[in-house]
Amino acid sequence: MMIDPTKNLQGRRAVVTGGGSGIGRASAAALAKAGAKLGVIGRTPEEVLEAVEKLGGEATGHFAIAADVGSEI
Repeated sequence: MMIDPTKNLQGRRAVVTGGGSGIGRASAAALAKAGAKLGVIGRTPEEVLEAVEKLGGEATGHFAIAADVGSEI
């Protein structure tokens, strides 16, 4: 994901679906690097927890949610 390096996302929040791996995880990393606090959603609990830990963990304002957003209720 390309983030304008001059863009400061300090104080902003973002939700990334599919954040446990692949493009979603790369997008989460780019948004966090720009200063956003993230909610990282993915189907596999271990993957989203690991992704959030690599971003600095919950102590830095990020959080993980294990969910399948493609499932119908």
